[in-house]
Amino acid sequence: MFSGGFGVLIFFVHTTLVLMLSMERMRDTGISLVCRFYVRRAFRIYPLSILLCVLVSLFAIPRSVTPAFVWSPRIFASNVLLVQNITHDPPLNVVLWSLPYEVQMYLVLPFVFMALRRKHWAAILFVFFVVGAVGGYRFTLLEFVPCFLAGAHAWKVSRLVRPLFSWEPWPLLLCLFLAMYCFYQPGGNSRQKEWLTCIALGVSIPLFAECGSTAIAAAAKTVARYSYGIYLFHLPLMWIFYRKLASFPWVWRNLGFGLAMFVVPALCYRVVEAPLIGVGIRISKRLFQGGRTTANRPLARGTTA
Repeated sequence: MFSGGFGVLIFFVHTTLVLMLSMERMRDTGISLVCRFYVRRAFRIYPLSILLCVLVSLFAIPRSVTPAFVWSPRIFASNVLLVQNITHDPPLNVVLWSLPYEVQMYLVLPFVFMALRRKHWAAILFVFFVVGAVGGYRFTLLEFVPCFLAGAHAWKVSRLVRPLFSWEPWPLLLCLFLAMYCFYQPGGNSRQKEWLTCIALGVSIPLFAECGSTAIAAAAKTVARYSYGIYLFHLPLMWIFYRKLASFPWVWRNLGFGLAMFVVPALCYRVVEAPLIGVGIRISKRLFQGGRTTANRPLARGTTA
């Protein structure tokens, strides 16, 4: 349980860092950047999560391995739209709890990116942290804002300073952060622990060089490619092999589950994710070209840039 929560926090920091790098590679700004970013993320996140919602609904798969299946049209709609944290509906599957926060982060991330490219980025980021922390204490909707901002800090600092250490000690530091996360109990207030963990990650990442091992990098790239399918479908697969097939020998269930954890995410990526990611990229390029054409036209009289 603790290690799973720590993994989600790492993802929040890492995904913000990766998306900041992605926007940097777009070499774009303004409304064109925002539109391209929104389209790409929508085609990246929604297709597979919608597929999970449909399969869970059709086969009455419980939200975790043991609880009973709970469904209603409202719950289904809020899960498809990924707004459960706003409508206060339960996730159809427990792994869907984090996606609404991620999608809502996407709405503001392009603006954070453009703000941090300004001269006084440090002051701007500090204000964002303060506002996010105050809002996170008062509203659950904003609870993870400082976690995502830690990834933005890692991106900005990594563009300004050279790493001080090689990459080899980084896994040991992650283990230290995990131990601190598991054993630090701030009076039942998990927000302090979440924020401190993410801030420690965001500050530490720029201090270490990128991995120099081609084998580790290739393995990490493969895991990253299929990680979304692994994340979404591991609990439904556990329910199938350890609940529905409980009469089968334990060893066969373990082997079947292990094989399914390779096959299902790979199929999801090849059949659903990769094709629709391509669609999102093509649409975003058309938007970008249209934006450039508009931007190059002279402004009408009475309008401002």
